[in-house]
Amino acid sequence: MSASSELSELLDAFWNVGIRHALCGDFALGSFGIPRMDPETEVLIHKEDLPKLDDMLLDQGFTLRYRSANVSYFVKQKSELQSLNFVHASSEISQSMLERALDKPVFPEARLTRVVKPEDLIALKLQGTTGDLEARHKELIVIEALLAACKKDVDWSKLAELFSLFDMATEFEGIQSRVKSEGRQL
Repeated sequence: MSASSELSELLDAFWNVGIRHALCGDFALGSFGIPRMDPETEVLIHKEDLPKLDDMLLDQGFTLRYRSANVSYFVKQKSELQSLNFVHASSEISQSMLERALDKPVFPEARLTRVVKPEDLIALKLQGTTGDLEARHKELIVIEALLAACKKDVDWSKLAELFSLFDMATEFEGIQSRVKSEGRQL
């Protein structure tokens, strides 16, 4: 079974037991037309649903490799998924990301899948690169591709504020300028 098929079945099971979730990694990027680069799977999950998550994944043969206040990391032998990373939605901000997630066609012949909005995906990517300049450079390339793909569906003024929060207003201006110079409508 492919990683996509395994993940699709797993997310369907989340729906069935009431686990609040949304894709927030490379599968989420793929739903916006950005090629998937990372074999790891990232899902935003409501912190209150962690006990249900543990029960389900452990019953399916996954092993919890790491857990902190913010993330859980599961692996499974002989699985195409390789690893599952869960970002815990414990703050009001991250829980609101779950509430405003979009239902998108991510997997062929499967139900619509919850995916964080592009602005929220960008926020998570920027937060994840704090203090890591090499990762930040890589993610800015991905963010620019995402913004080019979603140019009509994002709130550019909110994005400007977001980049400013991370002291990256100059980087945002550069991305915005390049997208404009390529004839894209903002």
